[in-house]
Amino acid sequence: MFAHIEKGNNFQGVVNYVNQAAKNARIFIATSGILLTDNKTIANCLQLYSQKGHNNIKDPVRHISLAFSPEDSYRMTDQLMGQIAMEYMKKMGYTGTELIVARHFDTKHPHCHIVFSRVRTDGSVISSSNEKKRNVKVCKELTRKYGLHYSTGKNWVHENRLKGEMATRYQMMHKVMDARDAASDWKQFEKELADRGMSMMFKFNNVNGRIMGVCFKDGEFTYSGKKLDKSLVYSRLADRFGNIKEIVHDNVGIAYQEAKEEFAQQCSFSERLHLDEHFPDFDKLYPQGTGSVDYSGDLPMDRLCHTIMDGWGTTQSADKPSSDFIPDSSNQGGLVSLNLLADLLLQPYAARVSSGGGSTTNNLGWNDDDRKKRKAKFKGGRRGGMHR
Repeated sequence: MFAHIEKGNNFQGVVNYVNQAAKNARIFIATSGILLTDNKTIANCLQLYSQKGHNNIKDPVRHISLAFSPEDSYRMTDQLMGQIAMEYMKKMGYTGTELIVARHFDTKHPHCHIVFSRVRTDGSVISSSNEKKRNVKVCKELTRKYGLHYSTGKNWVHENRLKGEMATRYQMMHKVMDARDAASDWKQFEKELADRGMSMMFKFNNVNGRIMGVCFKDGEFTYSGKKLDKSLVYSRLADRFGNIKEIVHDNVGIAYQEAKEEFAQQCSFSERLHLDEHFPDFDKLYPQGTGSVDYSGDLPMDRLCHTIMDGWGTTQSADKPSSDFIPDSSNQGGLVSLNLLADLLLQPYAARVSSGGGSTTNNLGWNDDDRKKRKAKFKGGRRGGMHR
């Protein structure tokens, strides 16, 4: 079950829509104060009640679309649909007002439309506070109570009728979903988005090191994954492509082990006996999930180390373009690109493990494609090896 709330001030327009022949519409519930002579009379009745009490509210019209899954079609008699509609009104606090309920038969999913006045018959006004939150709660309650099927509601939207911002959001949603379905990892997902004229950035908190979400940009429009569709939030994408923090952790662990093996091959037997001093156990040094870091040190966010990691395949320059980082007003982070996010997540490792020449990942020797240079780095025994 899914309910969509619309508000306005034109009773005639909404009555004409819900009770039109083209929809095979049929009014099957009406309160005693509504005369069903014709659409104009119905609208006039509702309009008169909205003027009681001289409240002069701007949006006295409420139009609720109640939609049910096609899988519930065989159950949706007028009696059951009407019962659910009236219970929905009661739970939402839409009581003591005049209304009509019209059923449409132009789609595969059963649905009806409720039209009522926010002004009650006694002249008091129905509160509109937290309508959306109450709507979600009530729909879930009634779905469970009547054993109905769940749905996001997007399956029933007539996208060809959408205009303006709403149309743009649905177009972006489809482009992001297409890019997601064509990709097997984050880098490919980013490329697929770029092929469609879009980009992706992550909301990152540089105080606690958490990835707070993901957003997508298409021209002048930017929306979070949550705003486009629940399947496009970061956690759902991470289920598909992998948790980026875990990917960084695993890649650093692989590079650490490779460096340890190269050092062991180059050092003497006596030095090999002290291998664990040069290379402490990685999992103890960095337990999975480590990543809370304070970035208040002297490393500015717009000048980061070179990064090359297996699975990312891109060499990053020390000078990050400004488009890779958009700070937020709290000064606790902001929006960062995929490559910049990888650099930021590498900083906790660089801060605790060094090769004696600084704290950048380049100095760690993990990110050098030239294996000869990497071997040369570890020829100097303990002094050249990694230490705490």
